[in-house]
Amino acid sequence: MRQGSDQGVLIGVCGIDGAGKTTLISALREWAPLSEARVQKLKPGANYQRLMRGIPDPWADLDALFGSQLARSMGWAEVFDFLSYHDHQVRPALRAPGVVLHDRWTPCFAAFCDSVLGLGGLAAPRLRRVTAADLVLYLDVSPVTALERIRRTRDPNPDEDIAVLRAFRAGYEEALCDPDYPVVRIGELPAGEVARIARDSVAQIAGNRLEYVAGG
Repeated sequence: MRQGSDQGVLIGVCGIDGAGKTTLISALREWAPLSEARVQKLKPGANYQRLMRGIPDPWADLDALFGSQLARSMGWAEVFDFLSYHDHQVRPALRAPGVVLHDRWTPCFAAFCDSVLGLGGLAAPRLRRVTAADLVLYLDVSPVTALERIRRTRDPNPDEDIAVLRAFRAGYEEALCDPDYPVVRIGELPAGEVARIARDSVAQIAGNRLEYVAGG
């Protein structure tokens, strides 16, 4: 369990695009102990927006993007935007009782910035300075399955290319090899089973702080 002065419970829901993060967060909020949970997600920050202003879509040519200085700059912009966002929005939210369900958390940013945007292990140490999650729920879904799920509802975004998703998933394996927070890995299961495992994991990690009632 996370130690320190923060009172709130922080649960990160992680996985590659199409893994089912939004679906799981919605299901968790239908569960009584988490019905009042606050859902938060990092939006494009000032550094990233400043960098990308006036630049054509960088994802249009992945061969040119991967390994480029632009890709590394995008990674650092995301890292510093996340650090600023943590200090100004997440940390204050955790000073109050309750639960913050966060769509993505540090392993997600480390995985994407290090493996997709080419920082090669430099992002992860920087990200360790932020609040450690009480629990990370990692939806371990194959890139092929994830892309199929995305295509059922909409056209994939340029950064949801299969090559990007494969690099992203490989990055997660690196990011989660030595975590400083509890991690529950959930594989490709029906949505109801994923939600059940997630609820049981939350109850085990933070049940007394949620006033959890068995069977709730």
